[in-house]
Amino acid sequence: MVRDAANGTLMKHFKDAYGSRALSIYASRRRGPELLLLYTKKPLPVLEREYADFVAKATSLGARTRIIAGESPLTPVAPAP
Repeated sequence: MVRDAANGTLMKHFKDAYGSRALSIYASRRRGPELLLLYTKKPLPVLEREYADFVAKATSLGARTRIIAGESPLTPVAPAP
């Protein structure tokens, strides 16, 4: 998605997927899930669940410490030896 935006082809992909009328509506308001759905190919309920899981992990106890240490709060913590 970022590459297509940088290359100027993002709106072409949107138009190819949804048509000229949908592109015109999207371009006028620039919000809604259509662009995300186009690039992820996942249903909105799945994306919502994955995002909620991400937020829960990124804000869990100890996540800040891991982030400051340059680690991902999303990967499981290895058990202590």
